[in-house]
Amino acid sequence: MHMNKRITIKKTVFYFAVVAVLTLMLSAFCFAANVTKPEISKISVTKRESTLVTLEWNVNGKAAGYIVYRYNPKNKKFYQLKKLRAKTYTVTNLAPGEYYVFTVKPYYTQNKKTLSGKAKSKSAYTTLDAVQKITQKTTEPNSHRLSWTKVRGADAYEIRYYKKETGKYVSLGGTEKNTCNLTRLTPASVYKYKIRAVSVASNGKCIYSKFSKPFTATTGVPAVKGFKTSFEMLTGYKLEWNAVQNAQGYYLYRFSDETGDYERIAILNTTDYTVTGKESAERDSYKVCAYATVNKKRVFGEMSAVLGASTRPESVTIYKVDDLPKNNKVKLQWDAYEKADGYFIYVSDNQESGFNLLEDISGSGTTEAVIKDLENKVLYFRVKSYVNVNGNYVVSKESNTVRIAV
Repeated sequence: MHMNKRITIKKTVFYFAVVAVLTLMLSAFCFAANVTKPEISKISVTKRESTLVTLEWNVNGKAAGYIVYRYNPKNKKFYQLKKLRAKTYTVTNLAPGEYYVFTVKPYYTQNKKTLSGKAKSKSAYTTLDAVQKITQKTTEPNSHRLSWTKVRGADAYEIRYYKKETGKYVSLGGTEKNTCNLTRLTPASVYKYKIRAVSVASNGKCIYSKFSKPFTATTGVPAVKGFKTSFEMLTGYKLEWNAVQNAQGYYLYRFSDETGDYERIAILNTTDYTVTGKESAERDSYKVCAYATVNKKRVFGEMSAVLGASTRPESVTIYKVDDLPKNNKVKLQWDAYEKADGYFIYVSDNQESGFNLLEDISGSGTTEAVIKDLENKVLYFRVKSYVNVNGNYVVSKESNTVRIAV
């Protein structure tokens, strides 16, 4: 009896053990059959720089880890970058200003096997560094040239200037070089610019850097033109020149024999200056330059060309005129003027008007001239002394008029 009872108990225990094992196996099978395949639902770019991008993703379901791939457009294939458990990855050693395609694929284990979940791709681009170290290389009245440090990966640069009328920056276009010559500008003016780098990615899309900090550039002051003398008198004359656009005034200089250099004699806000207190036929040399305040600094234009000036020489007197019998000749004689460079002889057949230049007699000491090949009629003669200042003649008033029948 006891023996049979023990056998019965053992059978019962064995039965329940088998049932428990089968139940666990069935539960495990059902669980495995109901495992949800993980799926990447979203990929975000949380950080981008010129040589890196950081990817971060969300996943539906439970993944054991992730594999990050990068697309190679040359062979049109993806290659593995990293296998990791984290839900973020920073891709480094990228080229600036370029588009890339990345894929993140989740994986999981089932029945000791590694299986792939549903992947997702994301397009991302690297940035361009901002333009830096802008400098002004040249300063002209109507132009200036800007230069800046090259930006790695840039194919071109866009330049914008600040337009006061609208209060906005307006595009001037682009250049492939890291320098640009800006023309047709207003003299003695201030301009503000912003520059950004541009890259044309392999997919044809443009990538722009941030704009540089505003850069201030200026134009110069033009040189004075039309510098001349007028109203020459025995004791003075007037200096005149053309107005310079946006000039605030002018510095006038005169050459000094004592110092051997030009010395400033006046600061003017007009375009003329009257010289007085001189002797007759007294010569001087002048220069003038314009100035303006540009960007809170006084800026000077280039010096004008040297202007030679002189007061009027004294007039002379013809004291003798002779009719020479042969070849229709006339001999004139006049007083010498020691400061003269020469004398102009004029002739007319009318005492009141119509005198034309006939001869140029150089040298202050030459005080007579023989005039040949004249017509057989009554003629009138006058003489003027002159000084030659750099090719400009300053002449005296007319001498007395003499009459002779040839």
